[in-house]
Amino acid sequence: GKTCRNIILEDASGVYQNMYSLKNQYVILFFWDPDCGHCKSAMPKMIDLYEKYKSKDVEIFAICTEAEVDKWKKFIQEKNLKWINVADPHFKTNVRHEFDITSTPQIFLLDKDRKIICKKVDVEHLGDFLDHMFKEKVKDLN
Repeated sequence: GKTCRNIILEDASGVYQNMYSLKNQYVILFFWDPDCGHCKSAMPKMIDLYEKYKSKDVEIFAICTEAEVDKWKKFIQEKNLKWINVADPHFKTNVRHEFDITSTPQIFLLDKDRKIICKKVDVEHLGDFLDHMFKEKVKDLN
């Protein structure tokens, strides 16, 4: 239920991306590392989840925890990751410490007010949670 602080980090093109500028109903914070085996196995599931929910006002703000920029950019290109990909390769921010990222992948779900509504959840449970949220929303409309 805490409001997430704004995260402003550089994307693979060198442009700073401001998480608070996103107008999506839900934002998924996805902390990952291209060398992480668990991240590699979660990535196809995240891609499927993104394809399923991007039209439902969900965006992924993926934060790479890797310091090697070339590996990060290569992985983005090879996997054709279309969501927002950012990194802090020079560790200028405390974002990993603030979110207690000691291993990857780590996933947080934020609502439209950027309150944390789900934290440290795996991809399968995130999909179930989003399905439930959207079913409840449809129920509320009827």
